[in-house]
Amino acid sequence: MANEAKNFQLTADDKERYEKRISEIDLSSKEILLNSIPRKIESLRCLPDLKSFQVELIKDISTLYNLITTKKDLNGLAQRRILFALEYFNKIEDEIPDQLPWVGYLDDAVVVRWVLEDLLADYGKYFKT
Repeated sequence: MANEAKNFQLTADDKERYEKRISEIDLSSKEILLNSIPRKIESLRCLPDLKSFQVELIKDISTLYNLITTKKDLNGLAQRRILFALEYFNKIEDEIPDQLPWVGYLDDAVVVRWVLEDLLADYGKYFKT
């Protein structure tokens, strides 16, 4: 993970709260969320002077997006974890609002990386490392 994001970490309380949200995600609503992700990625890519953590975030989100849209054998928990990360990224008003210059996507990068690293254990064969 980029240096900017290494200093920002999830607490045990954050992880517990996020795990609860993951368990509540309704898989039947995934298409609506998936349809909005390419636009959000493009809006991030168009920002001037992208930081290294933002570039990594684009890569990580693209990986998760491609995984959930192409691998039909993902179990429900894996799908929920990916949808949580995509949903968090898609929200403008999250822990650190996306509009804040320099840091707005920092929390997104950390949350998305947390989900991605968790998925690597079970689905590493799908990731290019």
